[in-house]
Amino acid sequence: MKLDKRTFCEYYCSLIKIKHILIFSFYNNNDYNIRIIKIDLFFIIFILYYMVNALFFDDNTMHKIYEDQGSFNFIYQLPKIIYSSLISSFLNSILKLLATSQEAILDLKKEKENLNEKAEKLKNKLLSKFILYFIIIYLCFVLFIEILNII
Repeated sequence: MKLDKRTFCEYYCSLIKIKHILIFSFYNNNDYNIRIIKIDLFFIIFILYYMVNALFFDDNTMHKIYEDQGSFNFIYQLPKIIYSSLISSFLNSILKLLATSQEAILDLKKEKENLNEKAEKLKNKLLSKFILYFIIIYLCFVLFIEILNII
């Protein structure tokens, strides 16, 4: 409160710009994240949620809906909803951690000494993070395609 002189609305808007995936991805808010990776992250998260939910929608689920004459049995679906949400949230947090670079760049801006050396280390660290991000995405796509071929 002493350091941050923003109003409640300004603070809330800044949180929305950071936390809401649609606004984070497409709104140009002059942050230190790479724009193309933010847009890629949006589509990957969208695909991720659908694919993880599709993994839990199997023949038994379809048969249960048929037995219930099309009505939604929330109690039967609840464990699948929880598992799907936990898996998706876990993967989402890992991908966001690997795709964002703003925290590290802001930390570098606070540094006073050895800037060239620390900038080079940050460059290598971010490069490693982005390569790992794309490797994980590639592996997820291969896994999803294999699952779709099995189904």
